[in-house]
Parts: sequence; structure tokens; C-alpha cells
Amino acid sequence: MKNKVLSLLGMAHRAGQIEFAEDANLAAIKKNRAKLLLLASDAGSAVAKKYFDKCKTYGIPIQQIFTKEELGRAIGKSPRTAICVLDDGFAMRFTQLLAK
Repeated sequence: MKNKVLSLLGMAHRAGQIEFAEDANLAAIKKNRAKLLLLASDAGSAVAKKYFDKCKTYGIPIQQIFTKEELGRAIGKSPRTAICVLDDGFAMRFTQLLAK
């Protein structure tokens, strides 16, 4: 299941439907462009609190399953703390896969 989600994350990246830089993530959340936030399970407490607070304020769901290394590897980048999914279809599919 994890491999399917990570593979789908790579596909969403190639489709241009994610943000993965902190400033871009926060901007996407504030502008309600983010449909889902994938937060690393090993994120620092200060960063995690910032994302949880922003997502709660703007009503963005959060999934916290993967490590920074797994998130980064899925999109072919260095380790990533958080990734915003911008597309409703991808967000729905991630939610379905992670619920299993």
C-alpha cells in the first residue's frame, strides 16, 4: 500500500499537482489551493505545529505516515518535510489508499 501511495505521489509531481517547498506549501494552504498535506512523520515539532495550525485554520486534511526520506525519494528530491497535493482527484485517491 505504501508503495502505491509513493508511486502516485511521483505521478502527481510529474503532473505538476504538488508543492514541496515550505513557502510554496504555506502559500497553497493560505490560498486554499492545497487539498491534502502529506507531513513527514519525523518532522520537527515546531514545523509540525506550524503546518497543523495552518491546516486546521484553512480546513486542509493532513496525513502523517511517511518519513522525510520517503517523501523526498518519491518525487526525486532531497528529503521533504511536507508536500501539498493541489488536485482534488489526486487528494481523493491518496485518502482512499491511505484508509486501507
